[in-house]
Amino acid sequence: MLKSLCIICLTWGWVLSSSFKKFTRHQPTQHDPTVSLRVMVHPTVENPLYVASSARIRSPTSNPFFFTPPSMMWLLDFLYSQLVFTPAYPTISCAGQTIIVTGSNSGLGKEAARHFAPLGASKLILAVRNIEAGGVAKDDIQNTTRCDPDSIEVWHLDLCSYESIEKFADLASTLSRVDVLLENTGVSAKHWEVVQGHERTIAINVISTFYLAMLMLTKLKSSAKKFGLRPRLTVVSTEAHS
Repeated sequence: MLKSLCIICLTWGWVLSSSFKKFTRHQPTQHDPTVSLRVMVHPTVENPLYVASSARIRSPTSNPFFFTPPSMMWLLDFLYSQLVFTPAYPTISCAGQTIIVTGSNSGLGKEAARHFAPLGASKLILAVRNIEAGGVAKDDIQNTTRCDPDSIEVWHLDLCSYESIEKFADLASTLSRVDVLLENTGVSAKHWEVVQGHERTIAINVISTFYLAMLMLTKLKSSAKKFGLRPRLTVVSTEAHS
């Protein structure tokens, strides 16, 4: 039922986009909502850790809804991603690995941790601002995955505080290894608020996120050298934060 509805909406969107194309020519700019930025870190054989960024611009050749009004295009993309597209379930072994997931007491971070848990990670660290909520998330993940209770730990991390970020990085440096740092924490502020001298959304989603990444690079590189592994540093976001 839902998939049928989604297909109908996608078809209708294509018809609208075809009609809309006849009346307007749309040129995206850096401030345009049809331009999105994707940043990821992925290892290579030559370099165990490098940062790559790319801009994905929706164009007539890459997106059939390019000429659709932005609000309609967002709705169509959302329906497709939620009702039609199903990503492959991970099966690779994470045995012996130490994995850190920030913002993992709810949402995408929690579900990412839930996927990591049954893959055999020796240590899965839930980095959260609210320790109590992190404990609830830990219990839920253990109950649904039946993983080793001792493999999941809850650490405090508040991206509103540079001091908290530095303390977290110092504590992480004492770990024997770090294989994955998945930075998921993000906010979508409804009201203006200043955090550490910057607007809250920018402070948390950009400045603090990459500050933590920079502080963790040394540990990730040393883990790669000591254990011959290829560490992962990934920064993710949602449509609500982009």
